[in-house]
Parts: sequence; C-alpha cells; structure tokens
Amino acid sequence: MEEIVFPNQIRMMRRVAGKSMQDIADLLNLSISAISKIEKGYRRLNETQLQQVATFVDCPVGSLFVAEG
Repeated sequence: MEEIVFPNQIRMMRRVAGKSMQDIADLLNLSISAISKIEKGYRRLNETQLQQVATFVDCPVGSLFVAEG
C-alpha cells in the first residue's frame, strides 16, 4: 500500500488553520501560483516542505496523506 499526498487535504488543513495561500507561499518561499498548483495536484512538495506545512497548520504530516491500496 502506498501513501500519497492528497492535495485537497493541504487546502482543507490550511483553511481550517485560518491560513491563506499567501501565508503558505511566504513560509515555503514560493509564489501563490505555485501554492495553487500544489493544492490542485499539479505540483508536489518535497518532504521538508510537507513537514513545514504540517507544522505551520498544526496537523500531523500523516493528515496530508491518504492510503492508496
């Protein structure tokens, strides 16, 4: 079973935490366009970036993944 990042989870956790796309863009030193692509699944984050996002929105990294069986 492989775990994959679920882009909608990133968007949902960001919104629940009350963070904007600009907040995440600033954190990761990326453009808002890049964050939009990440949240739509067109671009991926590396492991370090995933950890930064999870910490920033106060959720476990595992919450950004779904198990694909």
